[in-house]
Formats: sequence, C-alpha cells, structure tokens
Amino acid sequence: MSGNAESELQKNTFIPLSDVKARKYTGHYYICPKGKRPYLVRAVAGFAGTGKFQVYRVGQSIWVAHESLGRGWASARTAMVVNLDFEPTAAYATVSIIE
Repeated sequence: MSGNAESELQKNTFIPLSDVKARKYTGHYYICPKGKRPYLVRAVAGFAGTGKFQVYRVGQSIWVAHESLGRGWASARTAMVVNLDFEPTAAYATVSIIE
C-alpha cells in the first residue's frame, strides 16, 4: 500500500477510515465484520518477500510487527488497513530480520 495511504499517515500513526476508503486501499473484496471499524495504520517492512506482518493489541495500543529473513538491513515504510473492535490510543511498528 503506498501513495495516498502513506501520505495520510504523515502526522499520525493511525487514522480511522470509512468502509469506502478502506475498500479503496484494499480492493473490492474488503469486508469489515460487524462490531469492528477499519483503521489505516503505519507499518514498516524488512525483506517483504520473506516476511509477514502480525498485529497485536497491547492495552489500548496497536503493535504492528514485521518479521522476515534476509542478510543485512532493509526497511520500507508502508501502511495497512486493520479492522479493530476498539479505538486505539497509539500505534507502534517494528521490524525483525533473521539472517
């Protein structure tokens, strides 16, 4: 996810989204389960081709972790849509690379 999604997160680590905007960023297949709300969240990726994202709730905060395999250091800013059943107070992003 790039371009407009990342630019929307210049000043905030997360923002609430409408279903229409969430669908714009994810595609026509997007569905938000009843009782949840979509949020655009800042994320960082290491070696994207060998990794995965995990999203954790820590109290009222969100922790977005990307774990991957690779040599050396690589990181790239990105954004992701997550459906949450609570209103977060903060969001954090980390990268772990295993050689």
